[in-house]
Amino acid sequence: QEIDPERVSATYYAAGLYKSLLDRVADPTGLIHQVDALMRRVTRDQLSQDFWTAREHRRLQINEMYRVFIDRIPSTEEVDYWLDQFQQGIDDLDFSIQFLSSREFVFLLRVQPVFFVGDLFKLALNKVGTDEERQPWIDLLNNEATHAEVIREILTSADRYNVLIEQFYRDFLGRGPTTIELNGDFHAANCTSIEMLARSILGSQEYLT
Repeated sequence: QEIDPERVSATYYAAGLYKSLLDRVADPTGLIHQVDALMRRVTRDQLSQDFWTAREHRRLQINEMYRVFIDRIPSTEEVDYWLDQFQQGIDDLDFSIQFLSSREFVFLLRVQPVFFVGDLFKLALNKVGTDEERQPWIDLLNNEATHAEVIREILTSADRYNVLIEQFYRDFLGRGPTTIELNGDFHAANCTSIEMLARSILGSQEYLT
């Protein structure tokens, strides 16, 4: 039987999404279904979006959030709650803000502004930061900004997106970003969300090959 190069390419791409976003090898039935979808002219970007918003991927995101930020495994009820929130339309940023504004997380980081900001820098930005970098956020909390407002600002900062770019390059491409990629990818791709940033890398020529 003659090999169809387009189908081979579609198979590699779909199998890669299973590994990159679902952290598992594709099951044969599911892989055939996804390849058939690509062959019917579902775009690769559409397919990566379907994988990103799938309950299986959302479940992995929820588990990872609890592991990284609270250092525990979520209960079935907690996972179901967040899955329902995603179903109702929250996006990745909303999820992060709501999760990090929770009573458990705020008290875990200690509510005093200086400790809260310092711990949030280490967890969300992977750095301690200088006194000059942390002080504006501490001042905001001291001036009655809410924890949710400060969390939103930090999670939408350039430093946070650099952390995500670094993570996605290593997860999806098996390497760290270059300085040019680190400084330019998010804005050059006109990304307006975490999902779009991930999909821009999953749609890159390097990932496709």
